[in-house]
Amino acid sequence: MTGREKYFTRHILRRGDGLECPNEGSSCLINLLVSQGEENVLFEDKDTEWLVGQDSGYVSEIVNECLEEMHAGEVCRISIHPCQELQDHLKKFKTSEKLAADYQIELISFEKVKNSWELTFEERCSYALEQKAKGTRYHKAGLWLFAARHYSKALKSLILARCQLPSDKNNDDFYLLQVQCHSNLAACQLKLERYQHVLENCTKVIQMDSANIKAFYRRAQACIALNDFDEATSDLKKALLLDPKNREVLQLKKQLSEKIQLHDQATAKAMGKMFRN
Repeated sequence: MTGREKYFTRHILRRGDGLECPNEGSSCLINLLVSQGEENVLFEDKDTEWLVGQDSGYVSEIVNECLEEMHAGEVCRISIHPCQELQDHLKKFKTSEKLAADYQIELISFEKVKNSWELTFEERCSYALEQKAKGTRYHKAGLWLFAARHYSKALKSLILARCQLPSDKNNDDFYLLQVQCHSNLAACQLKLERYQHVLENCTKVIQMDSANIKAFYRRAQACIALNDFDEATSDLKKALLLDPKNREVLQLKKQLSEKIQLHDQATAKAMGKMFRN
Protein backbone atom coordinates (compact mmCIF):
# COMPACT_ATOMS: atom_id res chain seq x y z
CA MET A 1 0.00 0.00 0.00
CA THR A 2 1.33 3.44 -0.93
CA GLY A 3 -1.79 5.59 -0.44
CA ARG A 4 -3.34 6.95 2.70
CA GLU A 5 -4.92 3.55 3.50
CA LYS A 6 -1.43 2.56 4.67
CA TYR A 7 -1.75 5.12 7.47
CA PHE A 8 -5.48 5.13 8.15
CA THR A 9 -8.94 4.24 6.87
CA ARG A 10 -12.01 6.47 7.13
CA HIS A 11 -15.58 5.19 7.47
CA ILE A 12 -18.64 7.45 7.36
CA LEU A 13 -21.06 6.58 10.17
CA ARG A 14 -23.54 9.36 9.42
CA ARG A 15 -23.63 11.61 6.40
CA GLY A 16 -23.74 15.36 6.85
CA ASP A 17 -25.68 18.15 5.18
CA GLY A 18 -24.83 20.75 2.57
CA LEU A 19 -22.23 20.90 -0.17
CA GLU A 20 -19.36 22.75 1.51
CA CYS A 21 -16.54 21.30 3.59
CA PRO A 22 -14.02 23.05 5.86
CA ASN A 23 -10.87 24.35 4.19
CA GLU A 24 -7.47 24.97 5.73
CA GLY A 25 -7.79 27.62 8.43
CA SER A 26 -11.49 26.89 9.08
CA SER A 27 -12.66 26.98 12.69
CA CYS A 28 -14.60 23.78 13.47
CA LEU A 29 -16.70 22.66 16.40
CA ILE A 30 -16.30 18.90 16.83
CA ASN A 31 -16.93 15.98 19.16
CA LEU A 32 -13.91 13.68 19.42
CA LEU A 33 -13.86 10.16 20.85
CA VAL A 34 -10.67 8.07 20.96
CA SER A 35 -10.93 4.35 21.71
CA GLN A 36 -9.17 1.02 21.40
CA GLY A 37 -11.92 -1.50 20.79
CA GLU A 38 -15.60 -0.78 21.32
CA GLU A 39 -15.52 -0.44 25.11
CA ASN A 40 -12.03 0.88 25.90
CA VAL A 41 -12.49 4.68 25.66
CA LEU A 42 -9.15 6.48 25.97
CA PHE A 43 -10.29 10.06 25.53
CA GLU A 44 -13.48 12.01 24.91
CA ASP A 45 -13.84 15.71 24.20
CA LYS A 46 -17.19 17.33 23.37
CA ASP A 47 -17.87 20.70 21.74
CA THR A 48 -14.17 21.32 21.23
CA GLU A 49 -12.81 23.90 18.79
CA TRP A 50 -10.49 22.61 16.09
CA LEU A 51 -8.58 24.76 13.63
CA VAL A 52 -8.08 22.89 10.36
CA GLY A 53 -4.39 22.91 9.58
CA GLN A 54 -3.19 22.97 13.17
CA ASP A 55 0.07 21.06 13.23
CA SER A 56 0.83 19.01 16.33
CA GLY A 57 1.61 15.53 15.05
CA TYR A 58 0.49 12.82 12.69
CA VAL A 59 -2.92 12.36 14.38
CA SER A 60 -3.69 16.05 13.86
CA GLU A 61 -2.62 15.67 10.23
CA ILE A 62 -5.04 12.78 9.73
CA VAL A 63 -7.90 14.61 11.48
CA ASN A 64 -7.21 17.69 9.33
CA GLU A 65 -7.34 15.66 6.13
CA CYS A 66 -10.63 14.01 7.12
CA LEU A 67 -12.27 17.26 8.22
CA GLU A 68 -11.55 18.77 4.80
CA GLU A 69 -13.77 16.04 3.31
CA MET A 70 -16.62 16.25 5.85
CA HIS A 71 -19.93 18.12 5.81
CA ALA A 72 -21.70 19.68 8.80
CA GLY A 73 -23.40 17.02 10.91
CA GLU A 74 -21.25 14.20 9.54
CA VAL A 75 -19.82 11.52 11.82
CA CYS A 76 -16.87 9.38 10.75
CA ARG A 77 -14.54 6.85 12.32
CA ILE A 78 -10.83 6.92 11.56
CA SER A 79 -8.80 3.76 12.17
CA ILE A 80 -5.08 4.53 12.42
CA HIS A 81 -2.75 1.72 11.39
CA PRO A 82 0.63 1.21 13.13
CA CYS A 83 2.74 1.16 9.96
CA GLN A 84 6.53 1.41 10.23
CA GLU A 85 6.69 5.11 9.31
CA LEU A 86 4.32 6.05 12.15
CA GLN A 87 6.19 3.87 14.63
CA ASP A 88 9.46 5.52 13.63
CA HIS A 89 7.78 8.91 14.04
CA LEU A 90 6.74 8.03 17.61
CA LYS A 91 10.26 6.93 18.53
CA LYS A 92 11.93 9.95 16.95
CA PHE A 93 9.68 12.63 18.41
CA LYS A 94 8.62 10.81 21.60
CA THR A 95 4.98 11.85 21.20
CA SER A 96 2.11 10.58 23.34
CA GLU A 97 -0.10 9.88 20.31
CA LYS A 98 -1.71 6.46 20.13
CA LEU A 99 -1.22 3.91 17.38
CA ALA A 100 -3.82 1.28 16.47
CA ALA A 101 -6.60 3.50 17.83
CA ASP A 102 -9.99 4.58 16.48
CA TYR A 103 -10.89 8.27 16.35
CA GLN A 104 -14.58 9.07 16.01
CA ILE A 105 -15.24 12.63 14.83
CA GLU A 106 -18.52 14.49 14.64
CA LEU A 107 -18.35 17.77 12.74
CA ILE A 108 -20.99 19.90 14.45
CA SER A 109 -20.36 23.13 12.55
CA PHE A 110 -17.60 25.17 10.93
CA GLU A 111 -16.69 28.63 9.69
CA LYS A 112 -14.68 28.75 6.48
CA VAL A 113 -11.88 31.17 5.74
CA LYS A 114 -11.28 32.71 2.31
CA ASN A 115 -11.42 30.31 -0.61
CA SER A 116 -8.23 29.94 -2.65
CA TRP A 117 -9.60 31.98 -5.57
CA GLU A 118 -10.23 34.92 -3.23
CA LEU A 119 -6.62 35.28 -2.07
CA THR A 120 -4.19 37.96 -3.22
CA PHE A 121 -0.83 37.12 -4.83
CA GLU A 122 0.98 37.77 -1.54
CA GLU A 123 -1.48 35.61 0.43
CA ARG A 124 -1.09 32.73 -2.01
CA CYS A 125 2.70 32.89 -1.85
CA SER A 126 2.62 33.07 1.95
CA TYR A 127 0.29 30.06 2.07
CA ALA A 128 2.60 28.13 -0.29
CA LEU A 129 5.59 28.85 1.97
CA GLU A 130 3.66 27.61 5.01
CA GLN A 131 2.65 24.41 3.22
CA LYS A 132 6.21 23.83 1.99
CA ALA A 133 7.51 24.20 5.57
CA LYS A 134 4.95 21.65 6.82
CA GLY A 135 5.86 19.31 3.98
CA THR A 136 9.54 19.56 4.86
CA ARG A 137 8.86 18.69 8.51
CA TYR A 138 6.98 15.55 7.50
CA HIS A 139 9.61 14.73 4.87
CA LYS A 140 12.33 14.81 7.53
CA ALA A 141 10.15 12.57 9.73
CA GLY A 142 9.83 10.03 6.91
CA LEU A 143 6.06 10.52 6.60
CA TRP A 144 6.08 10.77 2.81
CA LEU A 145 2.32 10.80 2.23
CA PHE A 146 1.75 13.74 4.58
CA ALA A 147 4.73 15.59 3.12
CA ALA A 148 3.45 15.05 -0.43
CA ARG A 149 0.03 16.38 0.57
CA HIS A 150 1.50 19.68 1.77
CA TYR A 151 3.84 20.10 -1.19
CA SER A 152 0.83 19.52 -3.46
CA LYS A 153 -1.14 22.20 -1.60
CA ALA A 154 1.76 24.61 -2.00
CA LEU A 155 1.92 23.96 -5.74
CA LYS A 156 -1.84 24.42 -6.21
CA SER A 157 -1.56 27.81 -4.54
CA LEU A 158 1.41 28.78 -6.74
CA ILE A 159 -0.45 27.72 -9.89
CA LEU A 160 -3.28 30.10 -8.97
CA ALA A 161 -0.77 32.83 -8.10
CA ARG A 162 0.98 32.54 -11.48
CA CYS A 163 -1.71 34.58 -13.24
CA GLN A 164 -1.16 37.37 -10.69
CA LEU A 165 2.62 37.64 -11.12
CA PRO A 166 3.60 41.32 -10.91
CA SER A 167 5.20 42.44 -14.17
CA ASP A 168 7.22 45.22 -12.54
CA LYS A 169 9.11 42.98 -10.07
CA ASN A 170 11.79 40.29 -10.13
CA ASN A 171 9.95 36.97 -9.80
CA ASP A 172 12.99 34.69 -9.38
CA ASP A 173 11.99 33.76 -5.82
CA PHE A 174 8.54 32.70 -7.03
CA TYR A 175 9.97 30.37 -9.68
CA LEU A 176 12.55 29.02 -7.22
CA LEU A 177 9.74 28.14 -4.80
CA GLN A 178 7.95 26.27 -7.60
CA VAL A 179 11.11 24.33 -8.43
CA GLN A 180 11.66 23.41 -4.78
CA CYS A 181 8.08 22.21 -4.30
CA HIS A 182 8.06 20.12 -7.49
CA SER A 183 11.47 18.67 -6.57
CA ASN A 184 10.44 17.81 -3.01
CA LEU A 185 7.14 16.36 -4.18
CA ALA A 186 9.00 14.14 -6.66
CA ALA A 187 11.24 12.90 -3.82
CA CYS A 188 8.16 11.92 -1.77
CA GLN A 189 6.46 10.26 -4.73
CA LEU A 190 9.60 8.23 -5.36
CA LYS A 191 9.33 6.86 -1.81
CA LEU A 192 5.62 6.20 -2.39
CA GLU A 193 6.43 4.37 -5.66
CA ARG A 194 4.24 6.74 -7.69
CA TYR A 195 6.66 6.71 -10.58
CA GLN A 196 4.52 8.42 -13.23
CA HIS A 197 4.06 11.37 -10.87
CA VAL A 198 7.82 11.43 -10.29
CA LEU A 199 8.35 11.74 -14.06
CA GLU A 200 5.84 14.58 -14.31
CA ASN A 201 7.26 16.62 -11.43
CA CYS A 202 10.90 16.10 -12.42
CA THR A 203 10.08 17.17 -15.97
CA LYS A 204 8.50 20.37 -14.62
CA VAL A 205 11.63 21.04 -12.56
CA ILE A 206 13.86 20.55 -15.61
CA GLN A 207 11.68 22.87 -17.69
CA MET A 208 12.32 25.62 -15.13
CA ASP A 209 15.87 24.65 -14.17
CA SER A 210 17.70 22.71 -16.89
CA ALA A 211 20.79 22.26 -14.66
CA ASN A 212 18.95 20.54 -11.81
CA ILE A 213 20.90 17.31 -11.27
CA LYS A 214 18.47 15.96 -8.66
CA ALA A 215 15.62 16.12 -11.16
CA PHE A 216 17.55 14.12 -13.78
CA TYR A 217 18.67 11.66 -11.08
CA ARG A 218 15.16 11.10 -9.67
CA ARG A 219 13.61 10.88 -13.12
CA ALA A 220 16.20 8.23 -13.99
CA GLN A 221 15.28 6.32 -10.81
CA ALA A 222 11.61 6.38 -11.81
CA CYS A 223 12.45 5.27 -15.37
CA ILE A 224 14.46 2.33 -14.03
CA ALA A 225 11.54 1.30 -11.81
CA LEU A 226 9.31 1.41 -14.92
CA ASN A 227 11.91 -0.54 -16.97
CA ASP A 228 12.36 2.41 -19.32
CA PHE A 229 16.11 1.92 -19.61
CA ASP A 230 16.65 4.19 -22.64
CA GLU A 231 15.19 7.23 -20.90
CA ALA A 232 17.06 6.40 -17.70
CA THR A 233 20.33 6.20 -19.64
CA SER A 234 19.61 9.54 -21.31
CA ASP A 235 18.87 11.27 -17.99
CA LEU A 236 22.00 9.88 -16.33
CA LYS A 237 24.13 11.10 -19.25
CA LYS A 238 22.68 14.59 -18.84
CA ALA A 239 23.29 14.51 -15.09
CA LEU A 240 26.92 13.46 -15.59
CA LEU A 241 27.46 16.25 -18.10
CA LEU A 242 26.50 18.64 -15.30
CA ASP A 243 28.60 16.86 -12.65
CA PRO A 244 30.87 14.07 -13.98
CA LYS A 245 31.98 13.00 -10.48
CA ASN A 246 28.57 12.87 -8.79
CA ARG A 247 28.70 9.69 -6.68
CA GLU A 248 24.96 9.06 -6.53
CA VAL A 249 24.60 9.38 -10.30
CA LEU A 250 27.61 7.13 -10.95
CA GLN A 251 26.24 4.53 -8.54
CA LEU A 252 22.83 4.61 -10.23
CA LYS A 253 24.50 4.27 -13.63
CA LYS A 254 26.22 1.11 -12.38
CA GLN A 255 22.93 -0.26 -11.04
CA LEU A 256 21.26 0.50 -14.36
CA SER A 257 23.96 -1.40 -16.29
CA GLU A 258 23.47 -4.41 -14.01
CA LYS A 259 19.70 -4.28 -14.39
CA ILE A 260 19.94 -4.03 -18.20
CA GLN A 261 22.24 -7.06 -18.21
CA LEU A 262 19.82 -9.09 -16.08
CA HIS A 263 16.90 -7.96 -18.22
CA ASP A 264 18.69 -8.99 -21.42
CA GLN A 265 19.57 -12.38 -19.94
CA ALA A 266 15.97 -12.98 -18.88
CA THR A 267 14.71 -11.93 -22.33
CA ALA A 268 17.19 -14.24 -24.09
CA LYS A 269 16.17 -17.13 -21.83
CA ALA A 270 12.47 -16.53 -22.52
CA MET A 271 13.09 -16.33 -26.27
CA GLY A 272 15.09 -19.55 -26.15
CA LYS A 273 12.23 -21.39 -24.44
CA MET A 274 9.75 -20.02 -26.96
CA PHE A 275 11.73 -21.25 -29.98
CA ARG A 276 12.42 -24.66 -28.40
CA ASN A 277 8.69 -25.14 -27.99
